[in-house]
Amino acid sequence: MVKSDPDRAKLLNIRYTGLQAYSIIEGYERLKAGMRLYRHVSDPVQHTFSNIAKLYATISPVFQDAAPVRQMLANDIALYMGWLGHYAADAAMPLHNSIHHDGRSGDNPKATPAIRTFTTASSRNTST
Repeated sequence: MVKSDPDRAKLLNIRYTGLQAYSIIEGYERLKAGMRLYRHVSDPVQHTFSNIAKLYATISPVFQDAAPVRQMLANDIALYMGWLGHYAADAAMPLHNSIHHDGRSGDNPKATPAIRTFTTASSRNTST
């Protein structure tokens, strides 16, 4: 029988570990899937998988030709590349990997405001 260790279990809490690694993995998997679909649309004869463009054509008449499907998938791939790059760059930011990743944690010794607000001309009360 395995005993539960509450201190060790805390390390697996998503609030402690964060979602960054999972977001990077999800972005990578989406990128792989998008590129796989793009290859199938670009050369359906080479792949034993059915022609994806024909499947999209059953969904919408806009996708009767393979060219719009390729363009849509290329846009998706570009989005996934940006998403993956964003999270990978965030991982290089030291504060994103600290206990302060979601704002200040613990006491505020210098009494610095945690949230700074800015006023705009439209939000100021100009009437006296």
